[in-house]
Amino acid sequence: MGAGDDVVPTVTYRLRFVLIILSHERRRLVRVAVTTHPTAAWTVQQLREAFSNDEAPRFLVHDRDTAFAAVASTIDSLGVRDIPTAPPLGRLPCLIERRMC
Repeated sequence: MGAGDDVVPTVTYRLRFVLIILSHERRRLVRVAVTTHPTAAWTVQQLREAFSNDEAPRFLVHDRDTAFAAVASTIDSLGVRDIPTAPPLGRLPCLIERRMC
């Protein structure tokens, strides 16, 4: 499974935070949730609603957002292995491209 969050501006320039959970096995959308103020408690509730105990995935790949760090115990209680993505590289790719030219 993959989980990620994104920020979406509305027409009135207000921000909405979107949590997307995808099943990579079948490329199936499992859950989409939107909120104006994401918290660890909100993220825990979304994970519990997305996965019951008998259908929890083996792995959960997610970005390094602090919301996922705060819900590590919930991920463990579901029996899911937590796999964060690689940290961002910052300006490193730009510097490498300049050196190679």
